[in-house]
Amino acid sequence: MSEPVETVVLNIFDRDFKFACPANQSEELRQAGSALDAKMRELKAQDKMLTHDRLAVLAALLFAQESLRKDGRFEALSASLSAELSKMNEQIDGALHAA
Repeated sequence: MSEPVETVVLNIFDRDFKFACPANQSEELRQAGSALDAKMRELKAQDKMLTHDRLAVLAALLFAQESLRKDGRFEALSASLSAELSKMNEQIDGALHAA
């Protein structure tokens, strides 16, 4: 059975956009829309000459760049944790075999 779908209206940079999404994801979509609106307003305050389209693309690129950085940090942390867990497992195995 499919999840219920909700229509969400987002006001981004004084324009309304309607999106359909699973009801359990509507709040995340609203938060994402709010973050996008805030980023576009921040960028416009820095450069009044940016057009709506350029603002949207620049904001999207900045969010994508941030996401890629976080992905890279997550992968590095995951690799570090895996190495530490392997080392701990070896120490435990060594202690159990010595006993």
